[in-house]
Amino acid sequence: MRLLKTEKRRSSRSRLEARYAIALTTLTTAERAVFEMHRFDGLSFDIVAERLDISVALVEARLATAIAHIDGVVTALELEEKNLEKQTPPGSGLWLRLVRLIGPARSA
Repeated sequence: MRLLKTEKRRSSRSRLEARYAIALTTLTTAERAVFEMHRFDGLSFDIVAERLDISVALVEARLATAIAHIDGVVTALELEEKNLEKQTPPGSGLWLRLVRLIGPARSA
């Protein structure tokens, strides 16, 4: 029983990570650069602004837009996954259908 719970948690975490990975690909180049430098590289707003030669206010705005966008995409994917699970037999390419739903990445 404990092994089953652990496996469910891993599966759930892996699906969440996949949703975030999909969401990151839909950010504009500018949003993604700011998001990755601040969140993944741990750089301060000042350093991100300096490296990208933009204002700190623009860094803040792009980061806020990126976070809101990621949240929206992840939420939409979760809802769509629940809907598709009800309609889609196992092994029929659920993730491929989800990726097709979100469409191509946004342009800068």
